[in-house]
Amino acid sequence: MDQENSKRRGRPPATSRDIEAAREAVIMASYPVYAEHGYDGLSVERIIAAADISRPTFYKLFANKHEVVEPLVWRASRELLARVKGAAQKTREPVERLGAIADAWLNWARELGPLVRILYREINHPESPADSARRWLIEALREVFQAHSREAGMERLDPLFLDTLVMVMEHTSASLFDHGAPTSAAITRRRRIILRILIASLARPAEYAAIPPLPRQPEFVTLDTRQHATTKQSPATPENDRD
Repeated sequence: MDQENSKRRGRPPATSRDIEAAREAVIMASYPVYAEHGYDGLSVERIIAAADISRPTFYKLFANKHEVVEPLVWRASRELLARVKGAAQKTREPVERLGAIADAWLNWARELGPLVRILYREINHPESPADSARRWLIEALREVFQAHSREAGMERLDPLFLDTLVMVMEHTSASLFDHGAPTSAAITRRRRIILRILIASLARPAEYAAIPPLPRQPEFVTLDTRQHATTKQSPATPENDRD
């Protein structure tokens, strides 16, 4: 009886609805594995172990690991765009709009978790779906910022300049998980950095007074002294003010 149940466990469902449900279960089970190992480190073996399925079942549901990762990447990219667009439509006031965009981006990254680092790391990986999804995303984000500049009465912006702004936001948000789960201080630090750059780049000169102050640099051990020094926590610096 146990052998019969074991054989049946690996069989794919018969209906299209059940097949989609089974595919979705494998995709979601692969989420933390992909977030930890990235595209190159993700293998079919790791996927079937995480999803608790057999290899034959996997290949009846997917042709390869790319088909598992692709939905994860595109969902994350589409969600980011939707949030940025929604934030941009909340207000017509330029500085408030830029603040809403910064908050939307950082909240997306915080909720996405460590996967945000993998997406950033693989934006130029020719085999990872993160590469094509990112090229689509950056085109769409250009339009969001061009619309902002039009409403603010600014000239049309250089696409290369807009790409640079997106790269700043990508790098700043991806670093949220450099030291584990992000603290509120880490999020505030990154928000200030993003806002300084966005307001200085996309606001009118009369609005420059809204540029936030530079964030305080957290304590760290430099490369030159790492071998010989240990970081000491100042009583005036909260422990959660790490980067």
